[in-house]
Amino acid sequence: MLLNGPMKTQGNPSKKALILQHAPEDPPGTLLPWFEKQAITPVVFETYLGKVWPKVEDYDLVIALGGVMNVDQEDRFPWLREEKELLRQSIALKKKTLGLCLGGQLIAEVLGSPVHRHDHWEVGWHSVKINNEHPFLRNSAPSVPVFQYHGYRFHLPPLCVRLASNEACSEQGFAFENHVAGFQFHPESTVPWIHYCADSLREEKLQGQFVQKPEELLEQIQLQTQLQSWFHSFLDQFYLA
Repeated sequence: MLLNGPMKTQGNPSKKALILQHAPEDPPGTLLPWFEKQAITPVVFETYLGKVWPKVEDYDLVIALGGVMNVDQEDRFPWLREEKELLRQSIALKKKTLGLCLGGQLIAEVLGSPVHRHDHWEVGWHSVKINNEHPFLRNSAPSVPVFQYHGYRFHLPPLCVRLASNEACSEQGFAFENHVAGFQFHPESTVPWIHYCADSLREEKLQGQFVQKPEELLEQIQLQTQLQSWFHSFLDQFYLA
């Protein structure tokens, strides 16, 4: 199953996005067609390979993806320290900075939020309430079904605005000023990646009130089209804000 897709696409060389990928199994997904539409060149940096880290000054956007590791596992994944510093620099330079699941947790910690293991897992399709009064989400419906796969959570960082919430996790998204956002869920999900998650769920055998069975998860896979449309609308507004 092809998960990663192209590492780069042709775009406007004057606009570049740095994508921080934490594992081969967690690809940029539906970010790639959005970059193509906007004529932005995405550059994927694989944090786990121990390469020389890029200079954040060279990029217009910085996007941190998901991953199986957690923000408090720097002993196992030492590169987390370097990534946190890069995200801190990106925010200070007012680069457009976005985090998805683990990426959102990393940005939340950098902004001063506690991030810790949640008292339950949230896996599968779960709706979130959207703050569609915020400029990033002014075209959104008040409630959107999104794809979730997380056992950690962040809290609302200081000086941030809540973007999304639900019963399973009160903080599902936040915004800082007009250039930073983070989500607890996976808006970048593709159909192949959702199938991969269903297979992982069978192996991990997670259970709980907010954990769908693999079969239930796949029965709703048609929601991916709606999620992609919602995500691209958010990205349009986030990028232009």
